Amino acid sequence: MFGNTHGNQFIPADQSFRFNFYQQGSQLMLSWDIHPSYYLYRQQIRLEPVVNAALGVFMMPTGNRHHDEFYGNVTIYRNDLHITLPLTQAQNDSQLRVS
Repeated sequence: MFGNTHGNQFIPADQSFRFNFYQQGSQLMLSWDIHPSYYLYRQQIRLEPVVNAALGVFMMPTGNRHHDEFYGNVTIYRNDLHITLPLTQAQNDSQLRVS
């Protein structure tokens, strides 16, 4: 999920990709602040309704093309990523797995 320009010294994922979310009405806003020397692979982002939740159709942001030595040609996100998810079903105990 990341690139590193500092050799083999990695910083913890919670510092590399600071995640936040909030709900406003029937929309769920997800955001990641991405450490400047790292990037997030689009193909690695998973959004999975788990309990009493359903998502409407949404679009992933365009991102940047990148050639990765392991995955080949991929789309990545640098600096930040914001996704708005339409909720078609949600209750107080609803859950969404983000990984």
